[in-house]
Amino acid sequence: MIAAMFFAGFFTGSRTFTPITVLCWFSWLAGYSLDHTWAAWTARPFTVLVLTLCALAEYIYDVCPIACSRKLFGPFLARLCFGALSGAVVAQAYTEPRIGGVLFGLFGSAVGTLVFFALRQRLALRLGRDLPIGLLESAFSLLLMIATAWHVRTGVVWIQTIWGHMG
Repeated sequence: MIAAMFFAGFFTGSRTFTPITVLCWFSWLAGYSLDHTWAAWTARPFTVLVLTLCALAEYIYDVCPIACSRKLFGPFLARLCFGALSGAVVAQAYTEPRIGGVLFGLFGSAVGTLVFFALRQRLALRLGRDLPIGLLESAFSLLLMIATAWHVRTGVVWIQTIWGHMG
């Protein structure tokens, strides 16, 4: 559980909108039990659509030469906020306290921002081009966030099954 909250934040360090968008897709299609909670908005088609468009725009902007550094105040703060939000959604899916999700997501997003920045700088310098590394970073972040969301889904189903047998 803690790892999923951390990784939801960590991948926000790579792409601000990817983790929350993937969580919304899973909430809408895979059915995290978030009805009648503060996070019920994640399962709404409109939310999925808007966040998907934001994520796609971010993928395009990120590989443009005019893209600003993720370590600047605005982009860093956005990553911290969305990392905390993503961690809180994961915590809610597990029916754990929100504050834990916020803190692990916040910490994960700070670490992820610095790690992904350093990796991208080094790999782009070694390759001599940023575009392929930016595209690879986007794909890596998306695929691993899908794996994290799947882990949350299977973990929640497992917990609900065990809890159902106990109650």
